[in-house]
Amino acid sequence: MPKSILDKIVDSRKMPVLFIGSGISRRYLYNFPNWEELLKLSFKTVNPDPFYYGQYIEKFARLGLSDFEKNTKLATIVENDFNAAFYSRKITIKIGNSKNPKWIHQGVSPYKMFLVNYFRNLNVNRDPLLQSEIEKFRLLKNKISAVITTNYDCFLENEIFCNDYTVFCRQNELFSADSYNIAEIYKIHGSIKDAKSIVITENDYKNFNDSR
Repeated sequence: MPKSILDKIVDSRKMPVLFIGSGISRRYLYNFPNWEELLKLSFKTVNPDPFYYGQYIEKFARLGLSDFEKNTKLATIVENDFNAAFYSRKITIKIGNSKNPKWIHQGVSPYKMFLVNYFRNLNVNRDPLLQSEIEKFRLLKNKISAVITTNYDCFLENEIFCNDYTVFCRQNELFSADSYNIAEIYKIHGSIKDAKSIVITENDYKNFNDSR
């Protein structure tokens, strides 16, 4: 009987790399949004009128855009509108000095700081069954070589691989000379620990594709 792919991986005696998408954070963090829900929330923060968001959904549906194309365009639009509303004092973000936050002078997008603030305030679900799963999840840390994730949040480094793994979140850091390719988390779409690293708009993805 021919060996399965799993059998071959076991026989190789090499530790696998774990890829983690948003499903893990959605399971263990309260109110964790998918991409569409996050964008809808973003639009509502700028303007609660459902027509504000709906006009673009209808337009992009007529254009026959893919979900990825639609979401990156929506993210681009809402970042521009969010930043304009922030600088005109229609929106505030509770990070740093609200009147003159330091991050503004560092060239950080207000919209990305909004995302940082949103994700860092999500709490872990303390349901006993889920906590039992998390305990088992933690046992993986000595059985894998690295983790690759598209998630911005810090669930993995805070709850699963607590202080045992080095985290990389900028493109120039991924698999670089400073990387040992062991006990590391590669956050390929950025992290809330570094707002500038977050990949969500059309331009972000273009830069990501150009440098990957």
